[in-house]
Amino acid sequence: MKKLKNLLFTAAISVMPFANLISQEAAVSVNVEQEIKDMEQQLAKIYVTADTARANRIYAPEYIQTFGAPARTTNRAAVLVGLQFRPASGVSIESLSLDVASVQHYGNTAVARGTFKQKSRDKEGKNTDQEGLFTHVWVKGSGGWQLVSSHNSPK
Repeated sequence: MKKLKNLLFTAAISVMPFANLISQEAAVSVNVEQEIKDMEQQLAKIYVTADTARANRIYAPEYIQTFGAPARTTNRAAVLVGLQFRPASGVSIESLSLDVASVQHYGNTAVARGTFKQKSRDKEGKNTDQEGLFTHVWVKGSGGWQLVSSHNSPK
């Protein structure tokens, strides 16, 4: 009986570091999920306010976006120019909501998936509201999280 107790005690002690490691990884996962959700909210604000300074920090230099039907692509430079000239163009984005359904992270990379709803008007005042699905790929570098790729599909 004493040998069995010693064996169980030894087994329990040997498993404890792994349990601690698992709980630390779970805590990191929760933190990353919240960080990405916060970044998604900052991203939505960029489009409503046409904040090129914030966009310059959030969009990685190699950023590429695939969107629309038929599918098109754009890059960071085009996004920044579009934001810079949007106020003069007469196009307005009244609101943009990004509802993050899931975040998976893989080391310094995270993938966010969810839905978006945008209320907007063109220069003639015509409603150009959109809604659909998105996938965003974020990479964490020395300056924090940056968006490197996105895909948006209309509903």
